Amino acid sequence: MSKKALGTQKWKDLRLRVLARDGRICWVCQSEATQVDHIVPRVKGGDMWDMDNLAAICAKCNQRKGDRVFLGGQSTPPVFSGHSLPETRVAQPLSPFSKALEA
Repeated sequence: MSKKALGTQKWKDLRLRVLARDGRICWVCQSEATQVDHIVPRVKGGDMWDMDNLAAICAKCNQRKGDRVFLGGQSTPPVFSGHSLPETRVAQPLSPFSKALEA
């Protein structure tokens, strides 16, 4: 995949989805992330479009990582497939029947 693909709307949409999925937290140092990293770099055969190969990363860690496979502070990037982040969930009221179950 060429650098040209990084300028496409498809990439921009995917980038925003990854940042949202990871809560804009860098998977290496846990600071604020503004970029998206290919965990296995494209030049090393990593899939450009696979969400499992993408993680939010800060600019400093992304520059330091370069084209290396680097697992930083975690063994794997955070994955929130199909689940919302805890801070974005809406609290559900307790069921009126919950007290009946306790008795």
